[in-house]
Amino acid sequence: MPIPIPNALLVEGGDLFARYGDAFDDVFARVCCRGLQALAAQQETYAAFTRASADFMRHLHTELCEFTAQYSLSVQPGPSLALVQEAAFCMIEDMALIMREKKLRMGCTGLCAGEEELMAFFEGSGYWKAGDGTLVTDVYYAQLPARVLHELLERTENAVRSAV
Repeated sequence: MPIPIPNALLVEGGDLFARYGDAFDDVFARVCCRGLQALAAQQETYAAFTRASADFMRHLHTELCEFTAQYSLSVQPGPSLALVQEAAFCMIEDMALIMREKKLRMGCTGLCAGEEELMAFFEGSGYWKAGDGTLVTDVYYAQLPARVLHELLERTENAVRSAV
């Protein structure tokens, strides 16, 4: 099952954030652009490895639809820097959770440069800190790892039972 975001929408969103990232010299827009490009390039992989973060994928889809509909490349004037950063911030949160699940399931070797950049920004920018009491960081640092570990242990136990 492919991820529920059409590839064309991911590409259009990436193009928009690239444009606004350059226009405003904004790191949020650039990181968001690279994350969207990574999702577009690896749709099949994400479809196979992102079960726990499905709600965040749907949220990302909604946010991306709204942003691209409101600020498509043909719409002038474009959004303000504050609106670009707000949209990018929200989408970075969703993508960080989605990419974190993929990393937990596949290991570090399965990440592309755009994924590594987005996750490094999420973990190192200071905007999202483990234990800060927000839903996003709680899911990123605690709930996703626990859920993936639980699923792996359950799968291992089932395999052992089947082998016996």
